[in-house]
Amino acid sequence: GYAAEVKGSFSPEGRVLAQQVGLRRVEIEGALAKLGEAEWLVAGLHFKITPETRLAGSVDSGSQVHVILLQEQDGQYVATWVEATGD
Repeated sequence: GYAAEVKGSFSPEGRVLAQQVGLRRVEIEGALAKLGEAEWLVAGLHFKITPETRLAGSVDSGSQVHVILLQEQDGQYVATWVEATGD
């Protein structure tokens, strides 16, 4: 599962009254360093590539990329989108 951020308050019974819930999402840009088929590095941040990760453009080691990541419960990041920016 993914880590979520919940903003809200506690009821008198101790239940969480969520006012806002969202996934931990991070966007980064930089040069891509592939560390293997399933683990890449951009801007000093390691993340996993899965079969569900969408790749746009010509993405290869050294490419400038824009990456959208979701943080998993264990703190690791998974890429949902990797796009070559051509910069």
